[in-house]
Amino acid sequence: MPYRAIMQEQYEVEFSPADTNAFTGRSVAQIPRIDTIWGHGNTTGLINAWWVTYQDNLASTANDDWDLRALTGAGNPEGATVTFAELRAIYLFTNTTLTLSPHPSTNPWTALGAAFSISVKANTYFRYICDTDGSLPVTVSDKVLRINNPGLTAATYSLAILGTLN
Repeated sequence: MPYRAIMQEQYEVEFSPADTNAFTGRSVAQIPRIDTIWGHGNTTGLINAWWVTYQDNLASTANDDWDLRALTGAGNPEGATVTFAELRAIYLFTNTTLTLSPHPSTNPWTALGAAFSISVKANTYFRYICDTDGSLPVTVSDKVLRINNPGLTAATYSLAILGTLN
């Protein structure tokens, strides 16, 4: 089955910048439809894996460090640990302002720049999508992505990553 169909269905149903529903007091999933432009495979311009963490909690002033070569099987539809070699797209949805950056010391992922820092505002989302022939490399020494909550309140976020396996 093509990943395109799986991902559209998954994202349309489950992801959000959180929007408080005054009637139920819970977050409501809202995100525009995501159409991917890649076919299935492990060569240039294709994807063969995706990984998702849905509604992770992050305490105030805390960090989550994601090793892009050892993402847990719970975020993969097949249940296997995901070891990305290249990324094609990153999506981050949050209810609180978060910062996306490389880990400051241990194997920082620098494909977006050695010292990039992207602030994702509350109740919005960030997405980075490569061209059909582009990719963001991940290596054994260039692999740890950090999500930081600089605020004084806890955050809930979802992260989705599409790419090719090692």
